[in-house]
Amino acid sequence: MADQTRKQSLSNELRDARSELAGFVVVVREDLDVGARLKSNFSRNPGTWFGVAAVVGLILSRILVPRPKVMTKVPAGWTFPVQKTGKLGVVLSALKFAFGIAQPALAHFIQKRSERRAAAKNSER
Repeated sequence: MADQTRKQSLSNELRDARSELAGFVVVVREDLDVGARLKSNFSRNPGTWFGVAAVVGLILSRILVPRPKVMTKVPAGWTFPVQKTGKLGVVLSALKFAFGIAQPALAHFIQKRSERRAAAKNSER
């Protein structure tokens, strides 16, 4: 009988220890859940987070990553006509813009023309 009561008391102690351990596991999981903690902190202080992000971005883009200076050597006797180069740049930019706008219409025109040619070849056969 003494063995039975001892066994029962050990079983009760083990059950209590397991339930206590389960409670500790829940607390530890909540403490280690970094994502939930960050989310709640962000929802409480969004202005601070955006400010810190802007400062970190500025530091990374300006201070920590210096841009190398590109030095080019121009052969002796070469000159660059600035006025012609500037005008050519404006013309090429305008052509690129116009072609970008007209590209869907040109694609449709070419597709219809190739369909007509294919239909004409099929009717000749």
